[in-house]
Amino acid sequence: MRYHVRFAPNIQDCLAGIEELTDEDLAKIIGEVEAERADRADDFACLRPDDNDPSLFYYDYAYTNSAGLLGFDFTVSCKRVRFGVVEVFYVERIGDMLNQG
Repeated sequence: MRYHVRFAPNIQDCLAGIEELTDEDLAKIIGEVEAERADRADDFACLRPDDNDPSLFYYDYAYTNSAGLLGFDFTVSCKRVRFGVVEVFYVERIGDMLNQG
């Protein structure tokens, strides 16, 4: 089943506030996350479900641009999945992944 992916307004605001991301980067991240969630939300819901709320799951996402490798952890709600909708409503930057170690 293909899902409609809704992004809470704060997601784009949060990503837009990251100085290492250009407008083009932002559009690409939103597009890639949307495409994967639309096609495979069921798969991801099984991989990293929330321990306390079965209607939530987490999705790690890595993005590379000229600034390096950036990591993000998205929280997705499946509360409307029976209607064909999943909502990305929280994102957290999980740190710079380049030059660690």
